[in-house]
Formats: sequence, structure tokens, C-alpha cells
Amino acid sequence: SVANSPTHPVDVAVVLGTEVLPGGQASTVLRERVLAAVNLFQHGLARHILLSGIPEKMSDGTWESQTDAMLKVCLEQHVPRPAIALDPLGANTRATAANTRQYMRDHGYTTVVACSSASHLLRIRQSFREVGLDCYTAAAAPETWTPTDVWPVVREFAGLVVYALDPSYRPAKAMEM
Repeated sequence: SVANSPTHPVDVAVVLGTEVLPGGQASTVLRERVLAAVNLFQHGLARHILLSGIPEKMSDGTWESQTDAMLKVCLEQHVPRPAIALDPLGANTRATAANTRQYMRDHGYTTVVACSSASHLLRIRQSFREVGLDCYTAAAAPETWTPTDVWPVVREFAGLVVYALDPSYRPAKAMEM
């Protein structure tokens, strides 16, 4: 299995962003990812939560923040605000890996679990290895499944191929800055 949740406390659970809805609400998939980290936090298996994502342009031209939407979910689940950090430059999996590495260095952390959809975990593990981090991975528990859920698997396969063929594809924003 690609998922390998920690069995002992880790320093940080990082949540990788995805679609946010108009009005700044987390999409179902984004909420599921956040709840995976919240569950680890509430069970004492993660000491802190890092929310990684970007602002997204809505169809009406307004911008909504993935990290703000994730923060709302954490606070609704009674995670104390001081236990939560935001990475608003998590534009892709590689960016989140690089930004997480820097966050961990800045705070003296050494252990991490990445929380995302099950189909995303292999690419996450590879991206974290590229930046020198071994990470646990926790799969979000899907609330529903429909036949259209095949798209994330296809997307991840394509992502794995692109990342393997082009190591410089979409470098982490933090590295560009």
C-alpha cells in the first residue's frame, strides 16, 4: 500500500491543497484531505498541521484561498489555531514538498506525514524524496465514490510520468523566488 500512516507521533501533518469552491468553502476532496490530518492530530499522531495550497481564480473573477478553506475545516474540528501553519505557495506537489522541507528546517522538525487523496500518495512520496524528506502518507477517507473518480488516477499517472521525464517541470515557487 502507498499509504503508511504513522504509528507514533510525528512533528507535522501536511495537507496538499486541491479545489476550493466559490465563497471559500473546501470542496469535498479538499475537506477529506484536511480531515485526514485532523484525525491524526486529534489522536496524538501529529503535533502540528501545515496546510499547503494556493489562491484559485473563480469563474466570476474573484480569488479564493485553498489554505483559508482548509483552515476553516481545521477550526470547525476544534484544532487550536497555534497548532496550524499555512503555506500559501503550495502550487503543486513539488512546491509543497520543498516548502514543507523549509518549514521543518525553520522549526527544527524531523518527521512528517503527508495527507492527500489515495491516488496522489505515490507522487507525494516521490516528490518528498526529491527534496530529501522521507514521509509517512495518510490517505483521505472518501465520503463518496462515483465512476468519475477514475480521473484522479489518470491525472496522477500522467503526473508521475511528467515528473519522471522532466525533473525541472513546474519547479517549486519557493525555489523560483
